[in-house]
Amino acid sequence: MTTIAETLQQGIAAHREGRLEEAERLYTDVLATSPQNANAHNLLGTIRAQQGRFDEAVEMFRQATRAADGHAEFHRNLGHALRRAGRPVEAAASYERAAELMPDEPGLLFDLANAYRENGQTRLAIQSLRDLLVKQPNNLSAKVNLGGLLIDEFKHKEAQDIFEQVLRANPRVIEARISLGRVLVERNELRQAEQVLSEAVRQSPENAVARMNLGKALLLLNRSSQALLHLNEAVRLAPNDPLVRINRASALRLQRQTDESNRDYELAIRLAPTNVTALFGMAYNFERQGMLDDALQLLDRALAINPMHVMSNLMYARIDRREKRIDQARARLEAVLERLGSSLPEDIGGSLRCEYAQVLDAAGEYDLAYEEMTVGQDLLRQAGDDDYDLGTFLGVIEYFRDATSDEVVSKWPTVISGDAEDEPEPPIFFIGFPRSGTTLTEAMLGAHPALVTTDELPILERVMDLVPGMVGRPIGTVEGLSELNDNEIRSLRRQYHRYAERMMEEESISGRRIVDKYPLNIVRLPVVRRIFPEAKILMAIRDPRDVCLSCFFQAFTKNAAMLHFYRMDTTARLYASVMDMWFKFRESLGINYFETRYEDLVEDTEGQARKLLDFLGVEWNDDVLDHTKRGAGKAISTPSYIGIGQPIYKQSKQRWRKYEKQLEPVMPVLDPFIKALGYE
Repeated sequence: MTTIAETLQQGIAAHREGRLEEAERLYTDVLATSPQNANAHNLLGTIRAQQGRFDEAVEMFRQATRAADGHAEFHRNLGHALRRAGRPVEAAASYERAAELMPDEPGLLFDLANAYRENGQTRLAIQSLRDLLVKQPNNLSAKVNLGGLLIDEFKHKEAQDIFEQVLRANPRVIEARISLGRVLVERNELRQAEQVLSEAVRQSPENAVARMNLGKALLLLNRSSQALLHLNEAVRLAPNDPLVRINRASALRLQRQTDESNRDYELAIRLAPTNVTALFGMAYNFERQGMLDDALQLLDRALAINPMHVMSNLMYARIDRREKRIDQARARLEAVLERLGSSLPEDIGGSLRCEYAQVLDAAGEYDLAYEEMTVGQDLLRQAGDDDYDLGTFLGVIEYFRDATSDEVVSKWPTVISGDAEDEPEPPIFFIGFPRSGTTLTEAMLGAHPALVTTDELPILERVMDLVPGMVGRPIGTVEGLSELNDNEIRSLRRQYHRYAERMMEEESISGRRIVDKYPLNIVRLPVVRRIFPEAKILMAIRDPRDVCLSCFFQAFTKNAAMLHFYRMDTTARLYASVMDMWFKFRESLGINYFETRYEDLVEDTEGQARKLLDFLGVEWNDDVLDHTKRGAGKAISTPSYIGIGQPIYKQSKQRWRKYEKQLEPVMPVLDPFIKALGYE
């Protein structure tokens, strides 16, 4: 007669050879004779797990632990099954018991860390991996996992050090290279991140995560077209990875492809309904489109999952401020700042402080608002790569102002004859210092059926990139402009319209005149004058004090120009430099221009709109008075998007009076322009 031990050994032999049905029958025979046989329960649980029947496996392993509580491996197997069944809290308890019974087994610390991570106990997971590394200091897998958890805890520098240690030990650990690139992105060290992730893609071109993170870095470097190339490839490699979809959605949004962006977010949410980043991303799109109720529904879902998700709270507060729910916005931001303020990266913390300052301003606490904005802007200034210098953009302005002499301009043609009868009319260039009311005016013009507006697309920049191949030097020099011949000018004009059609794919521009609104194209006026000498120029004017204050109260993305807005003194300095250039160019370039004043527009909207359309040679249309149509369902990219879709308001007129004390130090810089523009 076969004993229980012999039957069990027969089952194990069949199990090893893959004869699972036979093994299952033999283990069941053992349990029929010996219901408390822990080994049989454990082995039968192993078969259930192999078959993907994890709930049944859990019950088998639990029976094994009840029969032999002192057996560490049974508790460990139960932990594995619980994790696979999606029950990480219970899994952690099983691993903890196994670790008590087998304290010298380092692998259990790894198991514990995984369970802690999955149930949201990040700090316990970190401690488990630290304990493991005490026992196994060269365990590279543990280091990679520890680094990933440290990123989640915003301990970016320590994470970076760990990934660099791993790569020094073994440069082929692709997970460490990708994670190093990720942490560099989180620290806004974007140039270095691009280098690291480009090497990861070279090392593993079929790795979707490497492609995705490189795309994310390129996005943040404002190279969305290149980012899309890698993100499209990542989607091909991993079409059902929600993170890949989320990152491509961000790139599509920056490319003004809002519908396509929303489709990626929708799929990401279907694939991962609790992914807060996907919920926030789609809410961001909806908010920019003015679909506030839809945005709030998604934010409610995100905050139900993670009540301290900073960006969701930030957007919720912004919508509350937009809807005049100031107390709610303030309470929300103060709760997040109290809980997380000191631990946040500079860019996120800076954005949070800047929004808090806006809320305080809306509450009438102006001194405190200015203090908070100063703190927020300083954090934004510190964030990321230090690739920009305050002198760079000022140097460009000074060069064009001085090099574009009367003698040079006198040699440029005032008319460029077209080589085709159907050549489109020249674009209307709408310029001005940022925050001078350009977005409001653009919204009104965009409501006219004969006009189409660009929402600050860098069309002229793309055309400028073509010139080095034509004349052998950049268009960023006056000499390069002067060397262009008529055929090259005509080619650039045609290329401008091709770029416009491609970049404005959501708009139908056929038969409509383009209003190219890009405020700091004021610096490129010599380029406009050379390529489109007959173009009409709109220049937005606003009280210099309100302009500078409004720029300082915005959280702009860092670049060579926006870098000045982190402090009030450098904001005023840039304003003086730009406006000094305008005063010279409006006299010396021989341009056909019209100055539109923000204050006049909000006081006499129809009267000013009629003057504006008369200058443009466009017939009157009542639609321009209903500028809210401009924002209905369309994503607006500029900081003034909050005002689009709302009636014209006058609160921003002479806002500077609330901050007279804070503006006193820059008044000597602004006074000449206040007088010259008639704002005394």
